Amino acid sequence: AYAALILHEKALEQANQALLLLDRKTQPWLYAYAQLARADALKGLGKAREGETDLTAAKQWADHNETHELQAYALSVAGYLNLTLSETDKALANFQTGYRLAEQHDLRISPADFSGMIALVYEYRDEPSLAIPYFEQAEAYYRSANLRLELANTLFGLGRSKLKLNQRQEGLQLLVESARLAIDIHDIQGAAYSYQQISEALIERGKLTEAKAYLEDALTLFKEAGNPFQQIGVLLSQARIQLIEANNTEALERLNLASELAVGDAFLPYNIQINKLKAEALAARDNYEQAYSLILTMLEDEHRLQQEKNSQRL
Repeated sequence: AYAALILHEKALEQANQALLLLDRKTQPWLYAYAQLARADALKGLGKAREGETDLTAAKQWADHNETHELQAYALSVAGYLNLTLSETDKALANFQTGYRLAEQHDLRISPADFSGMIALVYEYRDEPSLAIPYFEQAEAYYRSANLRLELANTLFGLGRSKLKLNQRQEGLQLLVESARLAIDIHDIQGAAYSYQQISEALIERGKLTEAKAYLEDALTLFKEAGNPFQQIGVLLSQARIQLIEANNTEALERLNLASELAVGDAFLPYNIQINKLKAEALAARDNYEQAYSLILTMLEDEHRLQQEKNSQRL
């Protein structure tokens, strides 16, 4: 349940507690299930490599004992881990295998679930035209089965893909519906993600006043969920609007709030964006020396980030 609500730390706590209470010999199926839950939570926390050990052990047991329910769950977790690690070909293969397995057996994870996962791969590859048919297959199933959380998530992906293809009106309508569904079922972060995406589309269309309202709501919801990464993302969007409107002081206030949250190496990509926008705001106020200093810091950080990415790829 926590994983579905994108609350990965709480999901990890519950999975760890389950594994402490279980005995692998007497309850192997449930133990493997909990291992997959832990792997999924670690993926959500950006620790996909750490989750691979649990995944491998659980998947081997499921394959050896031909427990289709657990095999399907393992394939879904494997695909998500692959996707997090940018291994899109492996992710697609795992999700397609899961799709065929779900077609052959009556499982909790349906073919439509795997269809939505396949769509995420194409979305990750920035291939929205390929993602849309899979999102639409999942949408049709979730509407007919009245599965509102899954429908809200699918509408979010579908709306975002439509926006990428410049189908703006339809894309915005889907995102608004996703947000309303999320609010109805108290999926706080789901609504906030939709609000943030809607605001980005509105900024592109020059509808800054409407965008501000959505961003304020998104910031409130991300604060409630304790999500610093998304709070920073919202603050950056708010700062961009202030810069467009030449409200440089207000933009710096938003960026300073973002800086207070962006502490630690995990926030390096955000600090690059923060310093870039800060330099722009300072230059607009004729504080050229401070702006120049921030640009130098930003370039150093960009170089460090690129080195890290290269090491990860290697």
